[in-house]
Amino acid sequence: MKRTIAILSVLAMLFMLAACTGDKTTQEQEGASVSEDESANGAAGDADAVTTGWYPDALAAAESRDTYTIVYISIAMTDQLHSSLNLALKEWCSKLNCEYVSYDAKADYDAFLSAVETYASQGVDGLIIDVDVSAQSSVRDICASYDVQWFPAMSPFMDDNNEVYVAPAAILDSYECGQKQVDWMFDSYGTELGVSEVDPSKIGYIFLDWSPHPEIHLRFEGASARYAERYPDLFETNWFTIDVLPGGPENSEGAFDLVSAHLSTNGNKFDYWFIGSATDEFAIGATRAVEQLGLEDKCIISAIMGGSVIEEWKAGEKSAWKSLVTVPLVVVSEPMICGLLSILDGRATYETLWQDSVPAGQTYGVIEFPPEIFTYENKDLYYATVDEWIKVKYGS
Repeated sequence: MKRTIAILSVLAMLFMLAACTGDKTTQEQEGASVSEDESANGAAGDADAVTTGWYPDALAAAESRDTYTIVYISIAMTDQLHSSLNLALKEWCSKLNCEYVSYDAKADYDAFLSAVETYASQGVDGLIIDVDVSAQSSVRDICASYDVQWFPAMSPFMDDNNEVYVAPAAILDSYECGQKQVDWMFDSYGTELGVSEVDPSKIGYIFLDWSPHPEIHLRFEGASARYAERYPDLFETNWFTIDVLPGGPENSEGAFDLVSAHLSTNGNKFDYWFIGSATDEFAIGATRAVEQLGLEDKCIISAIMGGSVIEEWKAGEKSAWKSLVTVPLVVVSEPMICGLLSILDGRATYETLWQDSVPAGQTYGVIEFPPEIFTYENKDLYYATVDEWIKVKYGS
């Protein structure tokens, strides 16, 4: 198993900090208390703070080296998820003596690979690469040909069989995301739908998967295992898997078509429907399908990762899409940039980074973060800043 960083208590303090926005005295008190708690309880903050590839380590090294140029290259930065990651990486770089550049390929794979080669050939110090499995092999070849250091962003880089990690990675715990999504659905539907307790046999559960991507498919595995654990007698009759294959994870139209077809045919078989989505884009399509079928009062939707619903909530808009299972991007981006910097500094290699987090049978360290549930009520917590994260994690 990949190690999951125990940040739940630290995130809880981050949420408390954000809830007290505008009260500087209270924030300072909470920042101090988390430092004391971590020292007493051995939480993630003081354990990771002395480990290569984390913020204090990278900050100390930054004081004695020249400025690095770091480029974040994304296959598509138009959605809220990738734009927030871009801002988080930029914030970290500003604190770590790095010049930061970003490039949005706008879902054009030729433009993406051209950008990788262009920046690599220009002699930049490091690349942070954000692309799905279809282009990862080409990226590795380009970076190797120019001897440029790189680090994966949202999707871990794996071999052509999608079995072996070919570099370290910092990711969300996808299996736990699926489990937590199922638990949230059944624990929260009463509030979200405004109903009293419902017999689980009267609820149909759809999970929108993208099976070709191993990390995304883990979300399905976690969700299906948790549903089967909670309701073993209903799994064969009430659980439905829709594999949204056309076009890959960016295809909201594929999700719209498939969910529309399923609910048009089966919608009356159950009193209520839960739709768990493995990606943000699938949830966009599912939400539109539910709206067009007039089932908003009968459905709740939850997505994993992503963030477009956060923007809708910020604008005061509500829909059947009720929750997002993820972590603030400032959290997962810390080891991305700090891990890359430790490699650039020569203080670690791809093989030696995070050796306490190497999955069984693998070579490279893989950091997994446990997810949190974001809803309309706590949406502002998604926008944690680097300063807020440093304050609660490191007490300064």
